Amino acid sequence: MEKFFLLSFLTGSALCDFRKGRVPNVLILFGTAAFGIAGFIRGPSPGDGSGAVFTVIALFFIRTFFTVIIFFPLFLFRMMGAGDIKVMAVIAGYMGMDRGVEIIFYGLAAAAVWSLFYMLKQHILAERIKYFLNYIKHLFQSEQILPYYPPRGPDGMKFRLVPFLWGGFCLWLAIYGGAL
Repeated sequence: MEKFFLLSFLTGSALCDFRKGRVPNVLILFGTAAFGIAGFIRGPSPGDGSGAVFTVIALFFIRTFFTVIIFFPLFLFRMMGAGDIKVMAVIAGYMGMDRGVEIIFYGLAAAAVWSLFYMLKQHILAERIKYFLNYIKHLFQSEQILPYYPPRGPDGMKFRLVPFLWGGFCLWLAIYGGAL
């Protein structure tokens, strides 16, 4: 049941990110609440005891908090949006750290491959590598946190990561997930 709720959450988040360039906080709250609802519907497994549902929900929040802490530096450098990080936190909260990291990896790998093809097609790969190296150099020289890119890239395009995270979850479902 959690997989169905997560797929629904990721589908809505991916559509919002693709269309509007952001994921509303209401949708993040929906994803979080859906996990709690699924936990109460499923109930504790036989032999788990009365506090099992509370433990599952507490672990959900611990995993989401840990994921936010891990990816927060990328937000500070404006390499990733807050909505992207919150969606990744919900993925890790739902699926656990091991499967969550795997799903996030699939999504980030798909985004990296797409970005590589995009940069090759636009003939801007060398330019982007130079930009990155200059950014790192400037970062160490100035010791200031500056945004990696303005809100939109030099070509006017804003990168949308959540559709790739949705794709990573769909790939994970195809490989391991079985039934929703």
